[in-house]
Amino acid sequence: MASQINLMWIIIAAMLVMGSGCARTRSATRSMTSLLPTRNDVRTQHLREWNDWADANLQNGDIVFMRGDCLMLLGTVNFSTLSTDLTASRFSHIGIVAIEEGQTYVYDIRTKGCIRTRFGELLADRDLHQVAIKRHRGVTPEALSEVAAFGQGVYRRREKYDDQLKLDNDRLYCSELVENSYQQIGVKLTDPIAIQDLPNYDRHLQAIKFVRAITRIEPDQKVLVPGNEQIGIWANPALYLVLDCPDTKALPPR
Repeated sequence: MASQINLMWIIIAAMLVMGSGCARTRSATRSMTSLLPTRNDVRTQHLREWNDWADANLQNGDIVFMRGDCLMLLGTVNFSTLSTDLTASRFSHIGIVAIEEGQTYVYDIRTKGCIRTRFGELLADRDLHQVAIKRHRGVTPEALSEVAAFGQGVYRRREKYDDQLKLDNDRLYCSELVENSYQQIGVKLTDPIAIQDLPNYDRHLQAIKFVRAITRIEPDQKVLVPGNEQIGIWANPALYLVLDCPDTKALPPR
């Protein structure tokens, strides 16, 4: 009987030791977990490093090409995917850089109007996936300041988005904002192209038909596009690549 009692106490003691060991392990795990960076820590680092990179490397008038997600029709249509495929382009959106008191901002126009965003915050947008930046090699710094000022003026005046993609009205869409910012200093970036002449127009006849039904946009209407190596703003031979970032969740180049 005594031997059974002793065995029982040995087992209890062993369980207590094991239990206390597990408690220490859990405590250590919690301590280690608390040392790991949180999602907010990672985002803050991402913002800071991209802002620092932009402030050191970008200048007025730099053109920001973007690709993200823009969902329409209750999330059933990704407009960015449609527009990039239609134009055979990596990018669906475009904006202009302005340096303000040593800090880098991007001006772009969306459905809610002209937006002013710190560069790091732009890249931290969860809906943005790719970014590239091009710079015009033939424009003076003074003229580039005027280019940036054009975007600032559009933002300040709260000009409205042009959902009809017209070139002859008082509203703007993204590529038109960039084109007009350069044309007002006498520099043309690209020529408009008819929608029906876009590279993959024939692949999207049903989508074009739907667009015609709900808007006044017609296939022979000419538009400005971010473009690719052959068409649009991207194709301008006076522009050279400053940054190509296929993954906006990555940190900037060293």
